[in-house]
Amino acid sequence: MFPPSPRSNSLRLDLSDSNSRRAMTSFISLSTVILVVVSIFSWRSHLQHTDFIARERMALVVGNFHRESERADEGLTETLAETDGHHVERSTPTLEDFNELYEHVLAKQTENELLRKMLDKKQGMIDFLEKKSKANKKADQSSSETILMSALAKSSHDVKGEIIDLIVKEYTSPDSPDDEGTTLDSALEAIDLKHTDGEAIQVKGFPFLYVGSVGASLNKESLLNKNITHVVNWSNSARCNVVDGIEYLCVRGIRDRTDMSRPESVEELRDAVEFVERTRLAGGKVMSHCWYGKNRSVTLLVAYLMKYSGMEIGEATDLVAETRPIADPYVKSLELYRDRYLINDDSNA
Repeated sequence: MFPPSPRSNSLRLDLSDSNSRRAMTSFISLSTVILVVVSIFSWRSHLQHTDFIARERMALVVGNFHRESERADEGLTETLAETDGHHVERSTPTLEDFNELYEHVLAKQTENELLRKMLDKKQGMIDFLEKKSKANKKADQSSSETILMSALAKSSHDVKGEIIDLIVKEYTSPDSPDDEGTTLDSALEAIDLKHTDGEAIQVKGFPFLYVGSVGASLNKESLLNKNITHVVNWSNSARCNVVDGIEYLCVRGIRDRTDMSRPESVEELRDAVEFVERTRLAGGKVMSHCWYGKNRSVTLLVAYLMKYSGMEIGEATDLVAETRPIADPYVKSLELYRDRYLINDDSNA
């Protein structure tokens, strides 16, 4: 064993001495206070940092809510409330406003999602039905169209000519003044009008009075179903006497407003008006048609309404146009008819 060093003994505290104990106690207390203060400042700094992050996140969330609300309900936060006839600007939104707005956005999103699913489902059904309809139509027509096109491609010039003659004969007048090419075009257009404008249109309030295009004049089934008994045909290119059992008045030589303004054409118009009145008196129904059911045919109906219903040109035209919007009669011809047969002709008194 080594003897104790004198230096080490000099560094020891004599805890038995009261002054030494008080010094040690003061040192420990001071150290504790310093540790507590440091801990408080550290914790306060941590809280401030945490609060700053929380505020930043809250601002981000509120900003997102605000932008989402603007997209979902445009202008909601800027809406002006009208009170007693005065516009009052809304106050700055509160947190409760944002909560309410957020719930509104969620509800809108849910509602839109449901509607989107329903629309997608219905659109799917529509697409399916359209596809099925096209497939059925293609299946119905493909065989006959293929046969026709193949036959025409292989046919001789004489066969093609005979087919053209059949089409022209069926859908145009044999007295047509048009050349062969124009007549074929007219026949093809007549076929198209039969499918796109193939119904006789009744004049409102006059159950015996109809107007139509060449397509309507070729629609035998429709004419019979409407119980039409008389037809006035103003077209040089359209067939006349198409349906057995129907009485026809075939007016030829009038192609446009210039032709219809000639004195002899005004006489034709007068005769057609009386043809319509005889049909009415006999309890029948009459359709007036030209090629498109727009000018000449409507001119006759307006002239009839002028004489037998006392209407002016504009009034009668408007009436016909209610059910035939493209109605556009030849006004000059109607003025000539009025001056000659409704004003100066004593026999009409």
